[in-house]
Amino acid sequence: MDPLEWRGRLPDLIEQAARTWNLRLGPQYVAGAGGYVASAERSDGSPAVLKLVLPHRESEHEADALEYWNG
Repeated sequence: MDPLEWRGRLPDLIEQAARTWNLRLGPQYVAGAGGYVASAERSDGSPAVLKLVLPHRESEHEADALEYWNG
């Protein structure tokens, strides 16, 4: 996906992810080169982090790795 296209879709992607996982988003962490990361709170009040990355080869298995390492 084109990085500019992804950045243009980012507000909708953030909203969709927050709705999907019932997150209340907090402040965004320092912006990276190809991602969005923000503090969040789950509906039960437990802390979480929302991380959305530009789809590319190097991030293909990042979600699997985070699950394996328990976040």
